[in-house]
Amino acid sequence: RSQTLMLAIFVYKIFVQIEHYFLD
Repeated sequence: RSQTLMLAIFVYKIFVQIEHYFLD
């Protein structure tokens, strides 16, 4: 249960970093 939540947060953080990378 919580493992799925952790995975979602992990993917979300990566997506945010990638978005910032492309913005810069």
